Amino acid sequence: MEFQYYPMLLFISFFSLIVFNSAQEPSLSPDSPPNLQSSSSPTLALSTDEVYIPQTIYTPSISDPPSESIAPSTEGVPPPLAYSTDHFSIPPGAYPPSEAVPPFNSDAPESALPFASSADHVSLPPDTYSPTESDAQSESIASSITTDSNAPSESVPSSTNIHPTIKKIADSTDFPDLFVSTVVPLLKGKSDITSVLEVAMKVSTDLTNSALLAAKKAAEMPGTPPEMISILGDCSDSYDTAVYNFQHAMDALAAHDIGTMNTMLTAVLTDVGDCEDGFTGMSSPLSAYAEKVTKMTSNCLAIISLIH
Repeated sequence: MEFQYYPMLLFISFFSLIVFNSAQEPSLSPDSPPNLQSSSSPTLALSTDEVYIPQTIYTPSISDPPSESIAPSTEGVPPPLAYSTDHFSIPPGAYPPSEAVPPFNSDAPESALPFASSADHVSLPPDTYSPTESDAQSESIASSITTDSNAPSESVPSSTNIHPTIKKIADSTDFPDLFVSTVVPLLKGKSDITSVLEVAMKVSTDLTNSALLAAKKAAEMPGTPPEMISILGDCSDSYDTAVYNFQHAMDALAAHDIGTMNTMLTAVLTDVGDCEDGFTGMSSPLSAYAEKVTKMTSNCLAIISLIH
């Protein structure tokens, strides 16, 4: 009978040994971190009942109080801008000293102030193109370009030996003195109306060419303002067109086409007027040429009216 209990005692002993050994092994709990010194590459024990979350990857919730230990370092970072409902103030350390704006000094002389102290006027930079300066520029340009030998002149010849027919034609023009001083010396004894008109238009064409060259010369002068250069460029185009119209009028004279002559010479007056209109508000350096070309063209139109 005693041998019947031996297997049961042996089983109880074996089971007790297993339980004893299990009690000696360390257990993992959610509140105790793993022993990192026991192994060079520890692993996490996972079970279906609990999961261990390391503290290194724990993310605090919004409700957790802030911790001063995780605040970022502010060393070397400029302080934030101070906000105000009236203005923004920039802290002195926000920008390097070399880029800082100097403080405004109300005791400084007016010339040293960065802006005009008075609200009643605004000072313009010295290179601003003003009407007064443009007048001076125009006068300077005019004095330079009128030194040419082709500059207009209205001197009346002293000779009084003028053919009666020529005298009659001169009296029929709007500017007889100009006619006598520019046309009569070139007639060389001719007195017929066609020859007189031909000489008058040739003189007018030469004068218009001189105005064209003067406009180009003025535009190329050093120191001429860009605005003036632009206007003189337009004048060059106008006088170039005027020369073309005079040439067509000469061709019409050879063909005895009075209508075309009137049309071409009227166009010349428009061309000269377009140039002068560009100098609105300032002095025109080409005014002497414009005035004389206009008068000469007007005399040519008066002579054409004498042709029957």
